[in-house]
Amino acid sequence: MNRILAECEFMEYYFGFHVGRQFQTATNSLFTLAGAFSAFRADVLLRTQLYSHSTVSEDTDLTFDLYERLPGSKVAVVAEAVAYLEPTASVSSIYAQRVRWQRGQLEVVATHRGLLTKGLFRPWGFSPVRSLAVDHTLAFPRMVWTFLLPTLVAFGYPASLVVSAIIAMYLAYVVIEGLFWLTCLLLARGGARQRLAADWWLCLVMPIYRFFIFWFRLAGFFAPITEPPEWRVQDPLSLTKDGALRAANGFAALSLSLITLKPAQGLYLACRRNIPTLLRRTLGAYRWGAQLRREGAGGLGYVRRISRLTPSEESPEDRFLAQ
Repeated sequence: MNRILAECEFMEYYFGFHVGRQFQTATNSLFTLAGAFSAFRADVLLRTQLYSHSTVSEDTDLTFDLYERLPGSKVAVVAEAVAYLEPTASVSSIYAQRVRWQRGQLEVVATHRGLLTKGLFRPWGFSPVRSLAVDHTLAFPRMVWTFLLPTLVAFGYPASLVVSAIIAMYLAYVVIEGLFWLTCLLLARGGARQRLAADWWLCLVMPIYRFFIFWFRLAGFFAPITEPPEWRVQDPLSLTKDGALRAANGFAALSLSLITLKPAQGLYLACRRNIPTLLRRTLGAYRWGAQLRREGAGGLGYVRRISRLTPSEESPEDRFLAQ
């Protein structure tokens, strides 16, 4: 599993830097400098606020600060540079990473409000709002069909048709990933080319990987509302597991308290006080019903008889029975 995640990350990073960020460099719209492998001119770096702790995405914050303080500076990706990093070890680590990235984007954009209108109506150049708008707009269809397709069965569409549509969409994503893989293979050199050639099977796995990455990023949209800014966050499975464990511990503590001596004594005293009173009232009601039957016409006839009495002839007991 870890090897599959590592290869998926390699494919994602390679295409992201050699295609996506190369395009951003050509259009002078690079959104963020990678914190793990970035180089700066010392005189330029010292004119910024350096790394800030006001956001969980300090590399993006520094990139925005360069655009804001030094409008004429060049922020770019050097395609010839080679950098190595350790792959993310687990699904929970990837979740924490992508939530942090997405949250950091929103925090940085909100911090640098002077850049909100920069390049908004130009097709090129740095524009954080335009980048986020395109990113979120392209994410919307995936969120729609994820929930819409299963509900079509409830509206009368055959389940076989819905399953066929899902398979067709998956195959379409496989074709797209195949084009991504081919592009990376043509651009790669040396060991990276050999690794990509051996990873042709990633075309079948990447649609599933990107599907889960999308939902991880979507969770980052809501993180600023529900969680404090932290470098590491728990994934939903761990949160559910911890919640279930706390609920089980609480149930066990409650069960233990119910079988201790004091609650048992309280239950015994409550029964001792209330059961005799209940028995006396039940016996009194039985005797009252027997007395009514002995008077003739039975209880129902007695009710009919008192219903013909005038208000002045009724006793308090008669009024109670008439009600």
